[in-house]
Amino acid sequence: MNKFLSKLMKDNIKEDLIYWLGIILIIIFFSIIIFYSNRNGLNNIKEKRLYTVGIISGFSRTKTTKSVKYIISYSGKTLEGKSSININKYSIGDRVLVVYNPNTNINILLPYFIDDSIKEPYNGWSKPPMNNITDSEIIKYLEEKY
Repeated sequence: MNKFLSKLMKDNIKEDLIYWLGIILIIIFFSIIIFYSNRNGLNNIKEKRLYTVGIISGFSRTKTTKSVKYIISYSGKTLEGKSSININKYSIGDRVLVVYNPNTNINILLPYFIDDSIKEPYNGWSKPPMNNITDSEIIKYLEEKY
């Protein structure tokens, strides 16, 4: 009986080890996919970028994440976006800076508010419309964040 329990315990340990190894490999696989997806999006933004106004339209919460929903318009198109940045500093209707690639529709909400006196561009700005932030500072911010 003792030999049977010993063999059974060894088989369970082996099965548990294989199970956890599989889970770890799956997590690594998805982490690599997410990393390269983010890098690809950032490269698209670096390659060709324009800036526009994003209007905060709402918030989304799940058990693990809190997201800001926003709407952007350019060249007659309207897109909705979602960003999981600090939602506590935003209110519905806030105007914030968004960088986007018009060829891929990839857009990223930036943590910079836009004054109401600045008019929304039809085709976007080639540089941020504020005097206190530069294009190179935004690229540096994006590289650190993504």
